[in-house]
Amino acid sequence: MELIRKILMEIEQKESPSSWIELSYDDYSNDEINYHVKLLSEARLIVADFYIGGHSTQRLTWEGHEFLESIKKFGTRLKIQLKKKVEVFHLKYLNLLQFNY
Repeated sequence: MELIRKILMEIEQKESPSSWIELSYDDYSNDEINYHVKLLSEARLIVADFYIGGHSTQRLTWEGHEFLESIKKFGTRLKIQLKKKVEVFHLKYLNLLQFNY
């Protein structure tokens, strides 16, 4: 799922109606990238062309923008929830220390 998020975010950042975007990441092989781009295209989240051994990506679709927005909102909610849990843990821990001394 991390590669899907990376691809969508890069396309959003670089998209232009008149140009194609070549995607490459040091930590993923071309086969992995091509496979995930194909999945995104089949899900109608991006516009992409495929050729032997590769792909060219143009833009996100409407659904792609909506999906990426939901990922961003979900990530933000998770960060907020995690921060709250850490704060609650610290408060509980501090209370325990106070009672033990």
